[in-house]
Amino acid sequence: MAFTRLFTTRRSLTSVRRIKRSKRLTKVWFAVNMLTVCAIFYCYRDFSFVTSSNNRARHVRKLSDWDSRTDQNNKLQYMDSIPVFKLWDNPIGMQSLRQDDAKHPSDRVNNVPSKNKFQSDIIGLSDISDSERLIHQKDTAFNLNVNKTIDQDTLSSNVENDSRGQGSIPSLEYLKMLNAERFCGMKKFLLFGMRPRWYQFCRSKSNVQFHHLVDFPRVFSCPALKCKIILHHSEEPRDLAGYDVVIFTNVYEWITPEMWDWAHGNRTESQKWVMVTQESPFYVPGLRPPRQYGNITYDWVDSYRRKSDFYHPYGFFKQYKMPREWNINVTNFMSRKTHLIAWMSSHCETLHWDRLMFVNELKAMIGVDTYGKCGDKEVKWNNKERTYTAIFTKYKFYLSLENSCCDEYLTEKFWRSLKLGVLPIVVGAPFEHYLRVAPPNSFLHVDMFESMDELVSYIRELDTNDEKYFDYFRWRSMGQLTSRPSVDHFLLPLANKTHCSILTKYVHSNPEDRQKLDYYSSDWDNTCSSCSRKGWMKKYMLDRNNARVNEDIWA
Repeated sequence: MAFTRLFTTRRSLTSVRRIKRSKRLTKVWFAVNMLTVCAIFYCYRDFSFVTSSNNRARHVRKLSDWDSRTDQNNKLQYMDSIPVFKLWDNPIGMQSLRQDDAKHPSDRVNNVPSKNKFQSDIIGLSDISDSERLIHQKDTAFNLNVNKTIDQDTLSSNVENDSRGQGSIPSLEYLKMLNAERFCGMKKFLLFGMRPRWYQFCRSKSNVQFHHLVDFPRVFSCPALKCKIILHHSEEPRDLAGYDVVIFTNVYEWITPEMWDWAHGNRTESQKWVMVTQESPFYVPGLRPPRQYGNITYDWVDSYRRKSDFYHPYGFFKQYKMPREWNINVTNFMSRKTHLIAWMSSHCETLHWDRLMFVNELKAMIGVDTYGKCGDKEVKWNNKERTYTAIFTKYKFYLSLENSCCDEYLTEKFWRSLKLGVLPIVVGAPFEHYLRVAPPNSFLHVDMFESMDELVSYIRELDTNDEKYFDYFRWRSMGQLTSRPSVDHFLLPLANKTHCSILTKYVHSNPEDRQKLDYYSSDWDNTCSSCSRKGWMKKYMLDRNNARVNEDIWA
């Protein structure tokens, strides 16, 4: 019995030892296999490096043979056949480009001051041969876009054209742009000044969706870029230093000449200043720099003008490729038009021309219903769009009179009347500017008439001829009208989308570009002129130094 117990115990111990030995052998086997896999990988990688190195040298030698020849077609066809070398091939692959120098091409210019401010993979390319540059550009274009789809339209407009006029290699500037975007990170924006009404409007209980627009600092991402913006607000010139972009947008006269001096004194060398406004030059005293800073203040402009860096019109008309049927009965359309002319305004004392005098003289000759602060009838504002629709769709004509007559200045007054099916009578931008952007045969401009009597006579003619009046709305079958709500224009400088557009230009711009807006030129301040070429309108024009009853320019 004792012998059996002893045998069983020894047998159990032997089994335990065998199990432990088996586990140790398994671990050793696993380690050996891992080492084998790693050895194979590194051997393959070294072989690939050597192969890519030899291939690069072969391609460069062959392209160099063509450098002195005129057979560019063969050279470009051969270039297209060269395979892309991935990023991890570059360290050894690029070393073999020069047989007389084993350093990376960029290392050859490390001791030479570079004119290029972009610190990226492509620095020093101007110092190597054309053959090396072509191959390296092709590799860089691939590696910068491993996880990004390139917009083919953008790429095609940023390629180097060969002798056949066919682009095949991305330009050096385009590669710089992609690399700058890749390392964008967080950019610091400063909103320098705020319109007083923004706080009141955005923080009201009825506008909860806009509360975040006046919370500073605010951090948000831009979907089109791998970048974020941190937006601050200040009204102190000493705070300008250190920001990437400074945005000027408060149109009220609040910056003193001394503040302008301090602002320019604190400006960082690479800092971009942007003027953002939807108002005409007459109504932006807060953005108007002293004369000595007129052509060195703003790098970019965001406005209603087509020449602006960021173009934000109040509305536009897009024509259809083919006219469409507009099935509407003339009798039914005209049955709603029970009133003649309407005008609404809360800005009575204008700066550029005497708008109120024009309305009063027209009103004395023909019936005009006036609404708002400057009119006879009060407006109850529950919902702006509904209020406009309820009031104005019953009128045949609307006086779309801008507060100033400046190039391309067609505000929501004009586009809203078209949208509501009311024929606008316009005073504002030059006649040809309306023709350029408005639907065809959709308005009456004062330049179409030799006197106010002639204007009144034509209004009465249209009032008695429904078919002729209806002709001014046939444009609806030719295209589509797009206009944004007035609140979008009012809050444009605060919107994330506006800042993301500025960031996109900032990331893709050349830091060495020093071109700025000449504020007091025909690019901005001198874009306002007479409201009409007709002599009968001259009596309504005002001098810039005209004495005012109200100090507030918006009164």
